Amino acid sequence: MSPAPLVHLAYPWRGASERLIRIGDGGPAILFIAPLFEEANRIRHFMIEAMRGVAAKGYACFLPDLPGTLESATPLETLDWDNWTGAIGAVVAAIGKPRLTASFRTGCLLDGWAQSDARWRLAPQDGASVMRELIRIRMAANRENSIVTTMAEIDAEAMDGVFEVAGYRLSPKLTRGLKAAQVEPSGTVRLVRLESDIQPADLTITAQPLWRRSEPDHDPVFCQSVIDDISYWASLCAAG
Repeated sequence: MSPAPLVHLAYPWRGASERLIRIGDGGPAILFIAPLFEEANRIRHFMIEAMRGVAAKGYACFLPDLPGTLESATPLETLDWDNWTGAIGAVVAAIGKPRLTASFRTGCLLDGWAQSDARWRLAPQDGASVMRELIRIRMAANRENSIVTTMAEIDAEAMDGVFEVAGYRLSPKLTRGLKAAQVEPSGTVRLVRLESDIQPADLTITAQPLWRRSEPDHDPVFCQSVIDDISYWASLCAAG
């Protein structure tokens, strides 16, 4: 059997539209939510292949481009955190309530707005830790330009004005919302982590964190583990 085709769709947002990918058709919907910023680029192929594998098990898998991310034409600096949570709501309005969300890293910060029956999460990261990483990246860039700054100075800059880091321009409303964002603790959740992460998890997978690579990469064995576990959790939740 040939793999399900990748179909380019769209969901309405701000009077225009943003891109939405679907792989698989006719089965229960699973909404995949990518991580934010550069991690989305690094694991995009990995996520697409995971969607193909899950779709082959009878599900319709969806992956949106959030406004200002990936191939979206919306300027990132015009957005605030509520725009991203609202975009998830717009996706759900377009595809219907998903049986499951499959969220990766900082994508887990947004899955609470999908109103799914259950959630599957891989290596969730809270907003404050994301901001610390962005600040460190900015500090390193400043050092290369012989500019000495502290984390507190850059944090204050990010909260008060447009924050330029790693090729992104973030509005202060977005950085403030991101810094305060937490992973929703309630609901029916399956938590998956890598073996190197000592925090509690329902499943640990032995693999390298592809989102830490300097370039996009793929790991078929890791991907198959993700396919199998998402499919397992979706079927288990369907059975009650």
